[in-house]
Amino acid sequence: MRRREFLCAASAAILGMGAFPLGHTARAAAKTDRLLYYTRSVGFEHSVVRRQGEKPSHSERVLAELARRLGFEVECTKDCSTR
Repeated sequence: MRRREFLCAASAAILGMGAFPLGHTARAAAKTDRLLYYTRSVGFEHSVVRRQGEKPSHSERVLAELARRLGFEVECTKDCSTR
């Protein structure tokens, strides 16, 4: 009886590992994930979200770098109007 349980568990593990690459390749073929980073300040504006002219703020630069490393896109904005 123990042999049957072992074979059953081993088969389930092998099937589970076999399905992982399929999900991984399907994910890679999908469109790139996107993130909207919206900041709004009323009154006091914290230094990490303050832009210097057209340059992105510190938080926008850090988030964009993390997104690039992780494989998704970030759109940073302070404009809340809809398109």
